[in-house]
Amino acid sequence: MKSILFKVVGKVQEVFFRKTSFEKALEIGIKGWIRNELDGSVCGLAQGSDIQLDLWKAWLDSGPKESEVEYVEYKEIEIDQMDYFEIR
Repeated sequence: MKSILFKVVGKVQEVFFRKTSFEKALEIGIKGWIRNELDGSVCGLAQGSDIQLDLWKAWLDSGPKESEVEYVEYKEIEIDQMDYFEIR
């Protein structure tokens, strides 16, 4: 199980980004969390297998149809395993 921190920059707030990301996380089995940041970005933590994280990154790179993702930053970290995914 790997863990990554991510930050999504662009038009990603007020476009249901967190809600649709939550649904996608449940669909592919990602654990972790997601939240809005004061600077207008969305950040979070995702845990999963290599395949799950590849699917997650592909999702974040495009986001829901209402969003306009400019870029996504990723950083692999070591952290205890989580049992769920939540919107913060």
